Amino acid sequence: MTELSFPAYPGPKLEAYVSRLLDEAGVPSFLWGESVLAILRVPTADFFSGWVVPDDCIEKASRALDEAKFPPCTLGERCSLFWHHRTHPIPDHHYHTDLEYSETPPHMSCGVFLYKKSRLFWSFPDPPIGRPSPNDPYYVLTSDTRLREGGLTTRGRSQPGDYPVKMPIPARYLEAMILLELRDLVGKVTSAHWKVEINYLADFVLRKENNPALSFEDIAEPFREFVRQRYIDVIYVPGELPDTDFGDKYLHQLYVTLKSNGQLPPLEPTPYDNYIPLELRLQKYDIPFDPKLIDRSPEE
Repeated sequence: MTELSFPAYPGPKLEAYVSRLLDEAGVPSFLWGESVLAILRVPTADFFSGWVVPDDCIEKASRALDEAKFPPCTLGERCSLFWHHRTHPIPDHHYHTDLEYSETPPHMSCGVFLYKKSRLFWSFPDPPIGRPSPNDPYYVLTSDTRLREGGLTTRGRSQPGDYPVKMPIPARYLEAMILLELRDLVGKVTSAHWKVEINYLADFVLRKENNPALSFEDIAEPFREFVRQRYIDVIYVPGELPDTDFGDKYLHQLYVTLKSNGQLPPLEPTPYDNYIPLELRLQKYDIPFDPKLIDRSPEE
């Protein structure tokens, strides 16, 4: 395998190298975060190269990158990545592949970040090692021809000659971001990250007639109804506010339903933002709820 030199930044070359290292180590993996959005032609920066692996493979994945001499973090808790206002979820392991070691937030390394699957994509099956099948309902290659090529200001799909890199099917990815928004609906700072990703997917992928990567019909219920209320059925009249709550009541109803059914995991120990208490929001919408459903993390 051709070794990668550092500094190295998020993009096809780094992704192909990480994917190959993890495959050869027997670690199933897939890409997530702004890199996925960029591949879907969202005009966003790649803030980091984020990788999801099964929980029981997280240490194995870290060892594979250690053995490949990926630059580790040397700052410990002084690393600006751990800034308590950080809306990006903190990784389980990270590497400063850009050779930037900042202690001053909000700047952070745009390196390689490893995450346990249960933290972000708990409803997903483990990905295969190597190429997914052509009809895999959850995973697709970043070079798949169902994804569009890049443009002047957008990245687009990877080249077919690169080592295979997996990412979620766009509809499954959107559904996962909605689940994360629901998990953190109580008012976590990370809520902002999920909202941004959902908005980007809606504005630059779902609503673009020339971007076939994601259509409304691809989205499974109950998430499709939320997308319909927030993005599809909104009528804008110049000089007037839209007569809609943008699916907010439905989102809160969905929270109670999924939480009651055990489909939302406990909160992560991340800080809270200045949100109206969830109890008051549910009361405003006259949504019955069991107060025991609204869990609190130690950071409250």
